[in-house]
Formats: sequence, structure tokens, C-alpha cells
Amino acid sequence: MQKKEAIIVDIDVTIANNGHRARLLKKPKNFWKLFSRLGIQVLLVQQGKFDFFITEYIESLMDDKPIERAINRIDELYNDGFEILIVTGRPETYESITLEWLKKYLPFDYFNLFQRKQDDFRPSYQVKKSILIEFKKEYKIKFFLDDNEKDINMYQSEGCRLLT
Repeated sequence: MQKKEAIIVDIDVTIANNGHRARLLKKPKNFWKLFSRLGIQVLLVQQGKFDFFITEYIESLMDDKPIERAINRIDELYNDGFEILIVTGRPETYESITLEWLKKYLPFDYFNLFQRKQDDFRPSYQVKKSILIEFKKEYKIKFFLDDNEKDINMYQSEGCRLLT
């Protein structure tokens, strides 16, 4: 059986400009340490003052602007027959708002969305590597598009080429 050719695409800072939310990332020094160690549910219970931060950060996803150059390049590959596999570190909890944004800004109708499981607090590159391993069973990954240095290094170590 011949594998389908595919491209892996990240969302944040890759096809979605989320710079307007950067101010929301300026939290106390230990905030992200707690977030990654304990997970959002525990953090929100222990640090109730961050409820508003999380809500505002997620609700403002729809205000992200599309990065047209990247989206146009992906559209070209889609039109050339590539499967589009969108992989993001966003938790599945935010699937509906993520799909809403993608459907609003992507010029093609068909793509597959893969998100971090809600209770998965591993670093992005580990989550994406697990997804990539599954993809390789069905797809021939020709390119990837991501902005995160650790994600890029992981994809390249797995033999994938950065889309330029």
C-alpha cells in the first residue's frame, strides 16, 4: 500500500499570529513552572487569580490574524495533492475554537487536526513526536512547518524537511 504524502503544520506563530496575546504570557516567574508540572486544572484550583488569564487567553484565539504567506504556501501544497495534518500543542479542550479559527482562515476545506490530550503536560516536542510516530504508519511526511526550535529539531531528527 502506497502511503499518502503529507505536510505537518503547527498553528501558533506558524499560520496564526498570536502576538496580540503576548501580554497575557507575562506572568509571575513560577507561573509556567507550576503550569507544566501540575497542569492547568491543579493550577487554577491553587492559583484562582489566573482563572481570568486562562479564559482571556483562550477566548482571544479568534483574534489571531492569519499569516498569509504561510497559509498560501500550504494551500499550494494542498492543491498539489498533499494531505494537510495540523498538529498543535493546544489541549483538546480548545478543539472547537481552534476548528472555528481554521475554518475561517484556511482557503481549503480538508485538513486533519491533532491536538494534545487534555491530561498530557509533556513538552510540545514530545507530544508532537508521539503524533509523528503514528502518522508515519499511514503517511509519507514530506515537509513540516513549525516555529518552535525544539519541535523543529525533533522533526529534523526524524527525517522530516522544514518547509521554506
